[in-house]
Amino acid sequence: MATLKRFDWLNALEPVSFHAPGVIARDGLDLMRLNRRMQTRRASGGPISEGIDAVIQIAWRVPVLWPVAPFLVLARGLGIGQRAYDYLAARRHRLGRPPV
Repeated sequence: MATLKRFDWLNALEPVSFHAPGVIARDGLDLMRLNRRMQTRRASGGPISEGIDAVIQIAWRVPVLWPVAPFLVLARGLGIGQRAYDYLAARRHRLGRPPV
């Protein structure tokens, strides 16, 4: 999230950790789903987006990601976007580590 905020030149993102006190109860979130997939909600409220839909929502708000946003939408439409997201999310703790 720190990297995203660095590129969020329009200040369009407001990251909220689900570990913060009261967030899960206040927003009616499911801890098991939060552990599997990132979730987003527009500032104006509305439904929660998760997984590839959350990534797409972020991509349309961060200018440096605008060029990849259409490809993310296409991948979702082809049915591979969510599968790719889930594959990477399941391995996220290993992806950032240097080889041993």
